[in-house]
Amino acid sequence: MAKNLAPKFTTKIIDTLSKRAANWCSNPECRVLTAGPSEIPEKSVNIGEAAHIYGAKAGAARYQVDMSDTARSEITNAIWLCRNCHKLVDNDPVRFPAELLFNWRNVHENYVIQQIGTHNDHLRAQISEKEIADFSMESPLARQIIHDRPDFWEYSLTSELLRDYLKNSLRTWNDLQRGLYVKDFSVVGEHEFGSWLRLKLRELSDLLAVLGPLYTRELTIAWGEVSVPGNPIEIRHICKLIQDAAERLVRYEEDVKFVHAPEEFDGVIDMMAG
Repeated sequence: MAKNLAPKFTTKIIDTLSKRAANWCSNPECRVLTAGPSEIPEKSVNIGEAAHIYGAKAGAARYQVDMSDTARSEITNAIWLCRNCHKLVDNDPVRFPAELLFNWRNVHENYVIQQIGTHNDHLRAQISEKEIADFSMESPLARQIIHDRPDFWEYSLTSELLRDYLKNSLRTWNDLQRGLYVKDFSVVGEHEFGSWLRLKLRELSDLLAVLGPLYTRELTIAWGEVSVPGNPIEIRHICKLIQDAAERLVRYEEDVKFVHAPEEFDGVIDMMAG
């Protein structure tokens, strides 16, 4: 049986990354030149490598189990390092967490702009930094996606924001289904059950009515028309609304799970769960 191969960066991404770093190691305490002439006239020497910030496969440094292979192999998850620094950060992921590596890359690219950029390059960098500052509370990867704006970045940003925003709801949902916690039970009598049932069904119907348009209409608007850049502020806004709806769905599930009603209604309650 063929083994699953770790996602790799494309040649185009590697080339772009090395040029963005000006072929210097992105570790601000290193910044060694990673490319130069070989003794053979028609060849060159390269000691630079495109390193994964979040590991490419299980067991790798900073690996995120809920991250897609596509996201792992995008330029937003890459940093240009010399071989020594690459080995250093992968051998000690506690000392070199993902957020530190994202900071290294951004600090280094700003350093490169200061060295070789034009006045307009400096101004554009300031505008970009200001925009990213508006996302200071989001994950480092989300900020990098906004900074790099690779092809189809709108979808990558949406995926990363939802991955981050929904992780707590998903964990609570899984814990609830596995019976790992309990909450105070509400008691619903025989004569109250009809009203309680209508209330819960209306609540569920309203939540589903909200989620549908958020996914099928509002996200599409935030992504923008074809060939028109999306709006990261609007994308985040819609993702926050989806997060709120997901949290409400979990609370609905808890209400159904932790209710005491006459036994003859057990089948109805079971149908409402899940």
